[in-house]
Amino acid sequence: MSLNYSEGLFQSWEVAIAKKYVRQFRGTCQCLKRDVFDDLVDECLKHWFFMRGTVNPEEENKRRAYMVRIVKNKLTDIVRRRRIPRRNEYFQAVSLDQFLEDNPESPFLAHPAQEDPSEEIDRFELQERLVQVFQKLNPQQQKLYSAISDGELNIKEISIRLNLHRSTVYDEIGRIREVFEREGLRTFLR
Repeated sequence: MSLNYSEGLFQSWEVAIAKKYVRQFRGTCQCLKRDVFDDLVDECLKHWFFMRGTVNPEEENKRRAYMVRIVKNKLTDIVRRRRIPRRNEYFQAVSLDQFLEDNPESPFLAHPAQEDPSEEIDRFELQERLVQVFQKLNPQQQKLYSAISDGELNIKEISIRLNLHRSTVYDEIGRIREVFEREGLRTFLR
């Protein structure tokens, strides 16, 4: 499958130079062998099409030498991009939950209320209970609970932000858990 380039867009010497260097690079670079010859020629000619206006059209020899440099640089860039170590695009990992995330109405996705029908708690009632439990915490525990529930900070960052020792942070987390357990809200802690 060889492409025939019309005489109006590219001259025959331009096509010949592109083909010559594509053939040469494909012979030496393993990563270009899986590409179709005509596709590489097209890439080089497209690049040359946009760059050829920068050379004086009256100086034919300089124009040819410039095209050779343009084609070699384009092919070198293609080879360089191919040799960059990266994850194989054909074998990318797919989330096992992708189908369920894309189809929230799927019958395979269990509704949160269906998980345990014995623990049906009204959302409003739950919020009220959480506010009541939160008010039972001392001010330091309230700040700590707020920092933890944001989920953006780890224990070290929380201890720095609240100016507490890490062991104190862990102790306070334990006390917060005890308060939530006494109120029957253990399952709502992370």
